[in-house]
Amino acid sequence: MFDTLRQARYYWQRLRLPIGKSDLVLDVGSGDDPHPRADVLLDLHLERDIGRPYSAVVDERPFIIADAFHMPFRDNAFDYIICSHLLEHVPDPSAIIKELTRVGKRGYIETPSEFQEKIGGSDYHRWMVREEGSKLVFVLKDKPHFDLLLRANFNLLWRERGSGWKSVIYKYPHLFTTTLHWEGTIPHEVFGTSEGELPPWLPANENAIENQPRRQPLIKRLIKRSVRTLVGSHKRVNLQNILACPICRHHPLALGPEIITCGGCNRRFPVKNGMPVLLGRLAPTNGA
Repeated sequence: MFDTLRQARYYWQRLRLPIGKSDLVLDVGSGDDPHPRADVLLDLHLERDIGRPYSAVVDERPFIIADAFHMPFRDNAFDYIICSHLLEHVPDPSAIIKELTRVGKRGYIETPSEFQEKIGGSDYHRWMVREEGSKLVFVLKDKPHFDLLLRANFNLLWRERGSGWKSVIYKYPHLFTTTLHWEGTIPHEVFGTSEGELPPWLPANENAIENQPRRQPLIKRLIKRSVRTLVGSHKRVNLQNILACPICRHHPLALGPEIITCGGCNRRFPVKNGMPVLLGRLAPTNGA
């Protein structure tokens, strides 16, 4: 009973972000767990991978397939941006932080804490992240796990029913997550450099997972849909007002049912199943 109440309070606190009723909200790297208050979702792909157990959630909200390093939005397009459990994965967190502050006015960042990464971290995370005052500090991992025995014991307790370990996490979430509310700028410091799509200790094909797509269990989908109904803004978003070319940042774009065209660099971007695919590296020109 107490575990259930603590879990409910934990998730309720995550919902209670300082977002105004009329704010336009973007979820960057929304994946399989988009924030219910988000009005627009952005992710690079829909498929599940080693860091995502389920396929990305696609619902009635606009879903933009794009790279967070080159977000296809005009400057200050959003009042609030949610970036949850993304920055610990990417090779260059500074570049994405720069994009967050370009397209948004304020927002919320969440990653696993340095403590969490040390006791039960994931081999597909590149960075340990901590908060020092109002500054995020990223430290590049030099190996997949800080301590293999510590991680094995943590995972054993996590999976064992009645161990009480989940209750500790729900009661003291600040120990297991690093969070930052920002406005205007995001002070941060990065120690180390990283390259490539995956951390160096993972094989190049490690991201591939068979049997895609895979949806979340029905009960989870129903619960999340109910929460979305309760706390979502359900506003109609005019993409014409916010989209910009990810290559030249020209705004506005010419939006068609199957093709989006940039009047600045003449690039063309496809629309697949109603979702704009705004990836600069794949975009031909009108003359191509």
